[in-house]
Amino acid sequence: MNSDIWFRTEKSLEQIGEILGLVNISYDVENYWEWILGNYGEFRVDVTRAHTVSPEETETRVFLLGDNRTFTNELIRDFSGKLKLSGVSTIYIGKWVYVKGNDFDLQVREKIT
Repeated sequence: MNSDIWFRTEKSLEQIGEILGLVNISYDVENYWEWILGNYGEFRVDVTRAHTVSPEETETRVFLLGDNRTFTNELIRDFSGKLKLSGVSTIYIGKWVYVKGNDFDLQVREKIT
């Protein structure tokens, strides 16, 4: 099950949303995380990262909200292709497993360079 896509970039979350083709984007921030929510066809997409360090020093995570939180192969190809063309770092596909606080175990299933 691939529920997450992540990478590093200096681009703003709003720029990432535009690159992915998200519409109806909203932005929010709290003490540790910043994120945008947007729609992509039938999918509700969350793009998030820690804002306590500079953007290129932390992972930018893309995941789906709602009942089905698993990326289809088509959506992985679409998003990773758009991200690669935009010049982000290596793209990882897999799963973020919550550990505690703001810590996650990042389980890589595929790497796109």
